[in-house]
Amino acid sequence: MKDLDIPLNRKISEELINPIDGKTTNDLNNVFNRIRSGDATLTLSAQQAYAAFIGYYRGNMKRTSIRNNEELVDIANKYSSFMGLKEIPGLTKRAASKMGLQKVSNIRLIDESELRGKGRGKKGGNRMGRRTKP
Repeated sequence: MKDLDIPLNRKISEELINPIDGKTTNDLNNVFNRIRSGDATLTLSAQQAYAAFIGYYRGNMKRTSIRNNEELVDIANKYSSFMGLKEIPGLTKRAASKMGLQKVSNIRLIDESELRGKGRGKKGGNRMGRRTKP
């Protein structure tokens, strides 16, 4: 990837240089405050984003400057805090094992039953929490 010649997109570069406008900042702060106050839908989405972040970057670590699994989990833990989560989300032991993260000291491992206790899998839902047809 280092030797790829990627053309400069001036419009995107200008957007990244310019500060975020006040309305966007306020909108983001409102969402983060809703997560901090315990909004169930947004909290679940933030927890899923945390797991997706780890999964994506675990598979692409060679393309990044992330040196090891501990550093990846540290970054993800900071990401979860930035999103407004009160505690670091847990990964199931099974998911962590599939990603090779089961022995990483800074990851929070949880049982499958803990996921079901937080609204996932209740009332006949599938693994994404959606109702299944009878």
